[in-house]
Amino acid sequence: MIRLLLCIVVVCVVEVGCTERNPRPSAHREWTPPVASEPDRAPIPLPTRAQVTLFDQVAGPTIDVEVAHTEIERNQGLMFRKSLGPMRGMVFVMPRTHDWAFYMRNTLIPLDIIFIDQSWRVVGVVAKAAPLTETLRRVGQPSRYVLELDGGQAARLGMTRGSKLRFSQGGSTP
Repeated sequence: MIRLLLCIVVVCVVEVGCTERNPRPSAHREWTPPVASEPDRAPIPLPTRAQVTLFDQVAGPTIDVEVAHTEIERNQGLMFRKSLGPMRGMVFVMPRTHDWAFYMRNTLIPLDIIFIDQSWRVVGVVAKAAPLTETLRRVGQPSRYVLELDGGQAARLGMTRGSKLRFSQGGSTP
């Protein structure tokens, strides 16, 4: 009986000792499965380049974006870029609506991270995320798309929570 208890204690100690307490994310983006009970429909295949326009009452400024719609493209994101440009960005088409979190590993420039719902309405903005950090940035709201811009660009454009955006490329809107 004592041997059995001793074996159980040893197994538990080994199990706890082999578990990493603060695991580091292994990719550029966090890919935690969603808690939502209903999966969203699959996104429409997208081009690699498109435009996003701020569209509250009338068409506003247009941003030229790269489109990351595969897992490989989303994981790479804007890592290792030395500059982005004032009216340039990247839109991430996420596999489903979820409270996504991003971090800045291997990202060399500060970015604004704009979280957008299925109808292209901004649900939250993380402004000027510090480069080369692994702090998870999220807004606590479900999003289907995420737009990354040069740090401070969202404020200069007046892009805030509730702003309406329009995605376009050859008349196609996801």
